[in-house]
Amino acid sequence: MNKLNQSNFVPKVYGTFQNDEAIFILMELCEEDIDSFIDSYYEASLCEMTEKEAQNYKNTLKFVMANIVQGLEDIHQKGNILHKDIKPKNLLFDSKRYIKITDFGISEDIITENSH
Repeated sequence: MNKLNQSNFVPKVYGTFQNDEAIFILMELCEEDIDSFIDSYYEASLCEMTEKEAQNYKNTLKFVMANIVQGLEDIHQKGNILHKDIKPKNLLFDSKRYIKITDFGISEDIITENSH
């Protein structure tokens, strides 16, 4: 995963250690995943929101989706990696509300014609 250290869309890893029972990863703080964010921030349905609230919600979702696409493009380009497990629990927000992609446990290297 060292090849992803340069990506702004992957939490920075500061160190790792292990004991007999577990492996620990010390990484950049990401306080919330997308599921929790949507559940806590937008409890009302779109029908119950004012026009301004609904527009803000839609703009937020557009920003989040664009951020996810940019993040996937970035890990493909910089790391040559296919994630294979994109789901809300693996998409975290940093302190500035940008997406950080996590859990590369079942990811694979992308094999290209140039890599032979």
